[in-house]
Amino acid sequence: MKSILLTALSCFFCLGICSQQYYNDTIFTTDKKIPAYIDVSKGNHLRGFTQIKEENKLLENILRLNSETSAILKDTLTDIAGGFHESYVEYYRGIEVEGTRCTIHYKRDGIARNVNGNFRTIDNLSVVPNIDEERALHYALASVGASKYVWEKTSQEYNYPKGYLRVYIKEGHPYLVYKFLIGTIEPKQESLIIYINACDGKVIEKRNAICNVSSTVTTTYSGSQTIESQYYFNNYRLRDYTRGNGIETYNSFNNDYYSSDNTWVGMSNYDRAALDAHWGAEKTYDFYYNNYSRNSYDNNGAVIVSKVNYDDYNNAGWNPSGHYLKYGFYDNLPLVALDIVAHEITHAVTGATSDLVYSGESGAINEGMSDVFAVCIENVVKPLNDYKIWQMGEDITVFRDLRNPHCKYYNGTNWVNTSYPAPPNDYGGIHTNSGVFGYWFYLLAMGGNETNEAGINLPVNGIGLNNAINICYYMNTVYLTSTSDYQDAALCSYLAAEALGYGENVKNQINRAWVNVGVEEPMYYVVGDSEPCGSSVYYVENLPNGYSVTWSSSVIVSSMMTSNFPYSNMCMISNYGTNAFNTYLTATIKNGSGTVVKTVSKKVWNIFDLTFSQEGCTYQGTIYNSIPETTVHSNGTIAVNPVCVITLRSPLFSGMSFSTSGANLNSWSVGNNNIIFSFPYSSSMQTLQIAGSNGCKKMSLTVRARPESLIPIPMLEAHPTPDGITLTLTIENEDASNTQPVWDLAIYDTTSGERVYSNHVERQSIFVNTIGWKRGLYAIKAVVNGEETSCKVIL
Repeated sequence: MKSILLTALSCFFCLGICSQQYYNDTIFTTDKKIPAYIDVSKGNHLRGFTQIKEENKLLENILRLNSETSAILKDTLTDIAGGFHESYVEYYRGIEVEGTRCTIHYKRDGIARNVNGNFRTIDNLSVVPNIDEERALHYALASVGASKYVWEKTSQEYNYPKGYLRVYIKEGHPYLVYKFLIGTIEPKQESLIIYINACDGKVIEKRNAICNVSSTVTTTYSGSQTIESQYYFNNYRLRDYTRGNGIETYNSFNNDYYSSDNTWVGMSNYDRAALDAHWGAEKTYDFYYNNYSRNSYDNNGAVIVSKVNYDDYNNAGWNPSGHYLKYGFYDNLPLVALDIVAHEITHAVTGATSDLVYSGESGAINEGMSDVFAVCIENVVKPLNDYKIWQMGEDITVFRDLRNPHCKYYNGTNWVNTSYPAPPNDYGGIHTNSGVFGYWFYLLAMGGNETNEAGINLPVNGIGLNNAINICYYMNTVYLTSTSDYQDAALCSYLAAEALGYGENVKNQINRAWVNVGVEEPMYYVVGDSEPCGSSVYYVENLPNGYSVTWSSSVIVSSMMTSNFPYSNMCMISNYGTNAFNTYLTATIKNGSGTVVKTVSKKVWNIFDLTFSQEGCTYQGTIYNSIPETTVHSNGTIAVNPVCVITLRSPLFSGMSFSTSGANLNSWSVGNNNIIFSFPYSSSMQTLQIAGSNGCKKMSLTVRARPESLIPIPMLEAHPTPDGITLTLTIENEDASNTQPVWDLAIYDTTSGERVYSNHVERQSIFVNTIGWKRGLYAIKAVVNGEETSCKVIL
């Protein structure tokens, strides 16, 4: 029955964001069997149960992994909001699955909030290689064809390439591969990741491991700045050991720069680029440390190594194989502007966290993430730069402007096709398509009011640079995975905002910004009083300019409802307090051409829920309600014992006036939030009608006191489907006085005692979705008009 282990918790875990919902409680994207996101926020105290987690393989059960797949803890991160996150890597038959990551996110109180990742389903893959590592390396080097490799360089020691067995997913198909990281010198310098099929030696994948900035520009310096250097044998060199484990700056031959007096005035203009690189690395380190307590790019104090003045390299980049920053030239001008340095170091942060693959959409997000951090770091260090902070490389020349990038709309006019992720196509247009992420960030931070390529005009109210970059940091270090696309990025932005404690307005602006760049649709929802009194006004949030709304309700009569007056996108309900009913107010949304694009509703009510309990019974018959407090509707029916003290509770009782009719009572009293009464003993049925009102909220409750001889015995029957998808629950022998039984349902996991499902039912049968419920025995209890019946079922 492993097919019904916890994979979908939508039946009892509901992640709501007030009236609107930005994401479902279980989402499948990368894999159709293993969810990319699960909400586990209610009732799952995962932290602290180490033994249970190890023995029962909690994460494996939640993700519904097969018996040959496991999740191995990779690292634990404490975040800036006080929570912490446990990240796992997927292993299949003991072999790591390349690029996978799944994280359990905990609140600061140790309670798990949600799980997200990109694990993949793998079946029947042999993990025994047909070729050995040496042979695989031969195939890898043959595919590169370089005449000189980094390990052949005598001036510095490099390790000979080692092959690591991995499971690699390509186009949905798993392969057993050897992974090699190979650096070349001639005919050109490259750092390549190569995956060799361990079955036949063929190249499965080969990609550039260096993150590049497509900028070939002139540099100017940042004027007089303070730097840290190291005194060394009567000289000073560009080494700063006051930050992490060090910031070190060298030339392209891995040699130090020296100054005899620490003024560095004797440096040529050619060599002075080293000062910009050194200072820029210090300022970037400071930004991450001061804002997020991040100790270098890996959060473990890694040395930040910069190498400048590569004559044969007309770019700047992060080299993950050698763990250093590499700065070249264009027209003899060094590429070491502050925003370029910040951009490249952020690539290193990304490599140590989300590890976004440098191609296609994930590569565009990778580039966009580096751009937005470069913007914010420059804004802190050079606050007088004003609008120039949004221009990448503006000290040299403007090669990207996040306020108006060449590509600002997802799959739009200037979007580069990602189906060909090779160097001639800029790995799927990563430096062009990154504009979508950069422009989303600009709108989120600063706001905007433009019509996008789809003709939608939805203004964004900026939340500020600090709030926007906090969300991006959280996305990159906690939620994004190596294969994340733009839809994943949108989901992660909401998760980050929620974890950071941002409210509905911020989430709303996040959505509006994503709408403007074409990644999401507007999150329409109706705003207004859920409990109206007198006259109440409603409108549709996130309605684009030029769109219209038609209002309707199946219950409220037309004379009570005024639409689109005195302005459009408005509905007013008047004199609602004179009626007692609940309804859904529905808004039908049309675009400028009159086409219906969405229908959204909001529950409007003045019939409310209350709880009742009974105690102090002297009557010796059956106690029909054994649950201490049971929720009922204010216009419902409950059954109680005679000669018991009955307590009804609701915070809405305050200010209400009550009247009763029907049975004579032993006692009756009204407090601020409760009503207390009891029936005398009788051999016949006693019925009491309770009516209450405060002008807006109303109640009309029927209470029946029945001796044991008059009570039919309800029977609860449970029937699971063979595939474990649905559990059918039926009440038989219901009270003949009701056309349909009214019952409160609760289902408990007998192993943990946890209540996994509850509902108020006003019909004979209910179907409960049990997908994802763990295997075991469940206890089911139902209170039918006050009387309890129960059964058990094995799932």
